[in-house]
Amino acid sequence: MAIRYLFAALSEDPSERYDLLLTQLGYESRAVHVTNHLDGRFDQLVAMDYVSPAVLSYVDNKTFFERLGNIIDPAATGVRSLFEATLFQLASALGKEEIRLAIDISSCDRQRLSEIVLALTTCAMHFPVVVDFYYSVGKFDEAHSQIDEPVMVNEALRGYEGWTTDPDRPLTCILGVGFERQFALAALETLEPRQTVVFVGDGPDARYRAQVDKDNESLLNSRLVAVVGYDVALPLSTLRQLDVLVRATRASQRIAVVPLGSKVFALAAILVGAMYPEDVAVWRVSAGQSREAQDRAASGPIVGLRLRVSAQ
Repeated sequence: MAIRYLFAALSEDPSERYDLLLTQLGYESRAVHVTNHLDGRFDQLVAMDYVSPAVLSYVDNKTFFERLGNIIDPAATGVRSLFEATLFQLASALGKEEIRLAIDISSCDRQRLSEIVLALTTCAMHFPVVVDFYYSVGKFDEAHSQIDEPVMVNEALRGYEGWTTDPDRPLTCILGVGFERQFALAALETLEPRQTVVFVGDGPDARYRAQVDKDNESLLNSRLVAVVGYDVALPLSTLRQLDVLVRATRASQRIAVVPLGSKVFALAAILVGAMYPEDVAVWRVSAGQSREAQDRAASGPIVGLRLRVSAQ
């Protein structure tokens, strides 16, 4: 069954309500920023827990979410299965033609985000879903670029392997970059692409782009890569940029997207991977469980995009 994806700019109509807000219980102080911003415009709240030490703002965040809704632990069943079950139960209880969701991706890692999108795709075969993805832009902190973490994960995301019918095609790598320069180089060494297109984000704070340019200077100045800029404050525009590039390339190339850098680019990469599952692999490079806990405070701006996903 074919799935239809329709995208639009995020609507900020204060009269709109959501059947469910899905958010993440993590240790970043910005984890509650979107929930506060929505100011009760949701009938239910579900916060997915992380199996992690109770460090930084974790305890305060847990107390906050316990007052507003349910905290669930997806460790036993997995994020995809648990979220699918949550959506089917919600649709059955509401008896509505479509359900409306808000999903806060601010503290959501790329593996979890990819499973959430796969769950939406599965549920859309049975009932249409309208989703507003929200992202709280983090404050710039130069210290975040000073930590070189070990590469523990370097593989395609589950469900986004990009099983092409023509494995002999040359490979194009579309690489987002941020402060994780060692992860970017590890991905390129593993994939060995014929050509590389690097996406670099411009945020509300100009210091972010300046630091990313500095951290990735040798890569960005290489004649072997093409560099594309995108605006972190415009997720829909970023998605369209990536979609245009993929559609222009997929007929003759295999494509691997490596969504380092801003979570806005990660969202775009995972959505494009879901739309073109045979042509696009989405690659995860990370420190895994050895990742050092770092706070991300909210800078103020909240951005996002709307998705309506349904069966054709």
